[in-house]
Amino acid sequence: MIRMEREIIARMQEGNRRSSNDPLLVSSQVRNCIKDRHPELSVAQRSAVEGLLLSRERIVGLDGVAGAGKTTVLSVIREAAQADGYRVGGFAPTSCAAQKLAEAGMETSTLQKHLACGEQPDMGEKLLYVLDESSLASTRQLHEFVHRLQPNDRVLLVGDRRQHEAVEAARPFAKLKDAGMFTVRLEEIVRQRDPELKRVVEQLARGQVHEAIENRPRSPLLVPSSRRTS
Repeated sequence: MIRMEREIIARMQEGNRRSSNDPLLVSSQVRNCIKDRHPELSVAQRSAVEGLLLSRERIVGLDGVAGAGKTTVLSVIREAAQADGYRVGGFAPTSCAAQKLAEAGMETSTLQKHLACGEQPDMGEKLLYVLDESSLASTRQLHEFVHRLQPNDRVLLVGDRRQHEAVEAARPFAKLKDAGMFTVRLEEIVRQRDPELKRVVEQLARGQVHEAIENRPRSPLLVPSSRRTS
């Protein structure tokens, strides 16, 4: 497992050694067109999209808390990549996560199914692989995945190192981040609109459980009967 982790990191770092001569994920023309087409993005989502579209690295990450709008960001990234000539494929370690990823408008399957299909011949096309819930992927799975990549392939690993980890021995997403993988962080929660509830959810996302319980919204219906006025 340690050897596999080192080889995964080495493959990522090899793809990080890019110069200004290496291509961005998409051209500036496509990037500007996509930005103008999606005024609904929040400031944080727009920054995440911009950072990923400007990346030159072969393997990059999107680290986002639950409710931050990762699916919306992935939908825009998918649209931009396809406009620039990529074929986009989405994978996840569970069927439920793969179905959720499909909401971003890309063909999806489980990571296990992709690996079971065996190594495919290099057809010379540009491929962008999106691996959602990558925190759940094991070291063995990610090792096999990255070693099948062809020269023109790009990878976006999506996860949250504070959520569940793989059943098998693994922390590859966290290890890659620690080793210098270019990663865009998405922390602003957009799912909850109520300010009080949003503050509680943000505290839970940061692991501040005690503070979240103390600050949870109080409902009059939950006041004990002995404290109600007759």
